[in-house]
Amino acid sequence: MAAHPEHLSPIHASPCSEAETGRLPDFLVIGGMKCGSTTLYHHLSRHPDIFLSNPKEPQFFSRELVFERGFDWYRSLFAEAGLRICGEASTCYSRAPHFGDVAKRVYSSLPDARLVYLVRHPVDRAYSHYRHEVQARMIAGQLPVPSFEEMLEETSEIADASDYWMQIEEYRVHYPQEQIHILRLEDLLLHPGEVLGDLQYFLGVRRLPAESARPVRSNPFGDNLARNEMHSIVSAVRQSNWLGSVLDCVPAQMRAWARSRLTDPRIARQLLSRRVRETRESLAPMRPDTRRQLLARFEDSNRALGAFLGISLQDWSA
Repeated sequence: MAAHPEHLSPIHASPCSEAETGRLPDFLVIGGMKCGSTTLYHHLSRHPDIFLSNPKEPQFFSRELVFERGFDWYRSLFAEAGLRICGEASTCYSRAPHFGDVAKRVYSSLPDARLVYLVRHPVDRAYSHYRHEVQARMIAGQLPVPSFEEMLEETSEIADASDYWMQIEEYRVHYPQEQIHILRLEDLLLHPGEVLGDLQYFLGVRRLPAESARPVRSNPFGDNLARNEMHSIVSAVRQSNWLGSVLDCVPAQMRAWARSRLTDPRIARQLLSRRVRETRESLAPMRPDTRRQLLARFEDSNRALGAFLGISLQDWSA
């Protein structure tokens, strides 16, 4: 989805000396939020020549409190990369203007970095962003749930993050086109082998067989809420005096097994499937006129992005 980097020099990763605590990343996944960055992170983490930071989203260049930790801390995230190329994936790097001039900050530190940007249908992304915000509010006990239209009025970041051309222009001021690789979530889901192969070429690592691109299911809506409620149940169990006395009589190995089962997100989804379903149903649907208005808002941005990529984005017009 972007020009192949014929003019880029190969990435030559070098191991850290004993006096160093790490190194700076070779590439960044800069977003977009709710466009499959977690899915891509898991795909890339399978590649033997790629090292990714843990946490996935350090948000170093976008969060002032994190940036204040300094570059020694940031370098330490990649200290175990060895000879692998390394990167991270922070979606708030493409949510201008709400996190300051992130692109300028990134360029001042990583002028040779390769940037990966995921996009998807902008209106669908905005609604997914809304669901993310609602889930966070429900976890925090902030009710009632606002409608999508109310959230758009309240939080301009939701629509701005779907203006992909505005976001990528922030980086094009500093970086040449050949250092920017844009891919669509729709294509990643339909043709993962081809899309990941092009990305591997862009990053300068060996191209893995297409069959290695196994499906990845990441961040389904309702998981965080279900997991949070399950942890609350576990916490209540631990704080119960009478139940604690009973558990003291249970062998430690059995207690550890029970704890692992209760905190397993897969078990949480099974036990709280009704809660997740109720959460989904509680969300206000997008009004048809709202969708039309958003489609009109993103029309010019989509056209510019399509021209940059050399493709038609006609499937984003409805």
